[in-house]
Amino acid sequence: MNKPFLVICIVFLCLANYLEAQSSDVGYQSLELYDANRNRLVPVEIYYPLDNDNNISGGDFSVLVFGHGFLMEWTAYENFWTSLVPEGYVLCFPRTEMSLTPSHQDFGEDIKFIAQEMQSMNTNSSSLYYNALSGKTVLMGHSMGGGASFLAAQNNENIDALINFAAAETSPSAESAAVNISVPTLVFSGSDDCVAPSNIHQTPIFEALAAQCKTHITITNGRHCYFAEDNISCNLGELFCEEAEISRNEQHEITLRIVKHYLNYILYQSQEALQILIESLLTNSEISYQSSCGELHISQKEEKEAFGLFPNPTSDMFTFTLTEKNVGGVLSIFNLLGDKLIEINITEDSFIVNTSILQNGIYNLSYSNKGRIFTKKIVINRGIR
Repeated sequence: MNKPFLVICIVFLCLANYLEAQSSDVGYQSLELYDANRNRLVPVEIYYPLDNDNNISGGDFSVLVFGHGFLMEWTAYENFWTSLVPEGYVLCFPRTEMSLTPSHQDFGEDIKFIAQEMQSMNTNSSSLYYNALSGKTVLMGHSMGGGASFLAAQNNENIDALINFAAAETSPSAESAAVNISVPTLVFSGSDDCVAPSNIHQTPIFEALAAQCKTHITITNGRHCYFAEDNISCNLGELFCEEAEISRNEQHEITLRIVKHYLNYILYQSQEALQILIESLLTNSEISYQSSCGELHISQKEEKEAFGLFPNPTSDMFTFTLTEKNVGGVLSIFNLLGDKLIEINITEDSFIVNTSILQNGIYNLSYSNKGRIFTKKIVINRGIR
């Protein structure tokens, strides 16, 4: 066989396999945007929802602008675009500041500029995104890009939320920028991050945030680079870290599940997403969290006064009591893996709950009512009569 022909066939097969592996409902465009105020070209890779005719699907899509980590190509974040674009989001990845000496300030400005340009395209009849966007914008980023997203978000009235993953401190300071951020903010950390440890990077930034609605989620055994796909540049940063106790796919699943519900709640006020998000935060042993964000924040005093249960430990039943104002909600019991085993609509201020189907062990009990969720632990011990 002719060697050039063989090479062409191999390349074609590899390309076909790559295209087949891509989600059929995700479109792609590479643009170079020009920022006249800074006389700067800003290359950006964009992923958007497709319809059956391979055109941008419908409209009313929110824009997510995602800043990359140090020396990390945008392709390292395929897990984000393959997961979020089919949910109705347009993801934009700036390709600037890829050198060994990046300018964090310029990178933050690039993230901010892309967000503005995308919304401008929504009103430009010659743009692919004409009348396709909702007007809602979220800034995102990982590592260096996470820190730069704080720089882009400060004093920015044109965005709706901020989400970042293992954000690293920057120069100028992301922590200082956080003082001037008021939009809802979700900060992710990994407990085993040895590149940008939370106590040095994400926690001080989170505590400095002026946002009234802010949430910090720490993934148990989570790692710095596991928020992204396998990437040589990031892997070098973890070269001397301890062996991973979580898989990359597990960290992706935990992260993106929470991000989807958070976006639906923050951007679209979905009460269903809120309920799922709260239950996930309260019952998921794979994470810990703190939040001052409206319904996600429950004080210990409120939780103590919300309801009572006795006896605890118990065997086959317990009595559930409520204050009158809290009647009318839903009682749920979960195992420690987060599986819902019992669900009951509560219509009285005193109710006997049958637990005979439960094995001996510890369970999470939650009571949700009017957008609030309260939790307690309950112990089932068949030795008790």
